[in-house]
Amino acid sequence: MNEIGLWNIITGAVIPIAIALFAGVWYVRRNRKIDTFNRAAEKFRAAFHDELMFLDPVMTICPGNVYDLLDVAFNKHRAAIEEFIPILRDISSFDAGGLEEAWNEYHRIEEAPYQHHNGLIQYSGRTCGDSEARRRKLLAKRRIERILYYAQNR
Repeated sequence: MNEIGLWNIITGAVIPIAIALFAGVWYVRRNRKIDTFNRAAEKFRAAFHDELMFLDPVMTICPGNVYDLLDVAFNKHRAAIEEFIPILRDISSFDAGGLEEAWNEYHRIEEAPYQHHNGLIQYSGRTCGDSEARRRKLLAKRRIERILYYAQNR
């Protein structure tokens, strides 16, 4: 066998093995990232579960109390966001940006964009029978659902 024939045999075996090895390593790393993401996403969704349950239209919580409910839960929600965004960014920086945008829309108001969670006041209403209060309750629910959109299992 000449040198060219031996070279063809070696490269014909080594290159596919190297490609398969690279693909295998990439696949394992990707699955680990996805598993980490899915575990973090489950924990993240759980941080919003109770409040989302009370914002459901069939629940009888008075819409005027929505602000109180969300204000008490704000630090829990903020901690969940701060823990989850780096994990999401590792999967998709585009989705991490979308989550940050949804979070800011949820807890800030245009009149005072840098006043932390004072924007939650936008979800308060005057009375339980007030249609504006019901609308604000639904708005809070939709905004939390938009936040949770980014925590769907992959």
